[in-house]
Amino acid sequence: AQLNVSTDLSIIGDPSETDIELKYSLELQGQDSVWVHWEIILGEDTPDEWDTWLCDNILCYFQSVRNCPSGAYKINRFYENTPLDWSFHTNPNGVEGVGSVTINTYYLDYTTSNHTPLDFSDVEYDGDTLSMTSHSLSVTVGGQVAVQDVDLATVKIFPNPTSDIFQVKSDEYVKTIGVYNVVGKLVEEMDHITGQTHSIEHLNKGMYLVRLISKEGQVIKTMKLSKR
Repeated sequence: AQLNVSTDLSIIGDPSETDIELKYSLELQGQDSVWVHWEIILGEDTPDEWDTWLCDNILCYFQSVRNCPSGAYKINRFYENTPLDWSFHTNPNGVEGVGSVTINTYYLDYTTSNHTPLDFSDVEYDGDTLSMTSHSLSVTVGGQVAVQDVDLATVKIFPNPTSDIFQVKSDEYVKTIGVYNVVGKLVEEMDHITGQTHSIEHLNKGMYLVRLISKEGQVIKTMKLSKR
């Protein structure tokens, strides 16, 4: 089974906003039905002043809630090929910054015996009975590049996935590249010139966030990169 995401999980907002909403859909494929439990992990780069919260397909939770409540509310049930709308919210409280967020979704086969949909605590994560999918989000508040000619739709990383090197398409305004792991820790920072190729051969396999920075120190775009 796999929970697939409908869209690019990144958004740019203004410090004056009180609710920067990133909408997306999750869709189950490869299994008839599962129960889903989620947890939120804020990256180390996420400003402490920000308030963040999640709205799943059941309700919107308080900003202090980092795990789907067990027992208080019915855990989400997903059906195959039936998208459900979720959203992640940020109130930056006037503070600029760039934050990375990981949402882990654990899902249990609905037909599994001896387990209730209200408690996953006695189920071991084995990739079979209990599976997990991680989704990485990027929230940028303020600090947007002041170059009006940048067409963000054309700014891309290729090849992606990659096992060794990558390049950036439409990279004329990129000065620095930061590579972050899924918990928001900076693992690599690279100076960049137009057309340059970068190696991540030495990094572990997995998902990374690549942040493109202008010479003014402003974030141009953040994208996901898969290392094979």
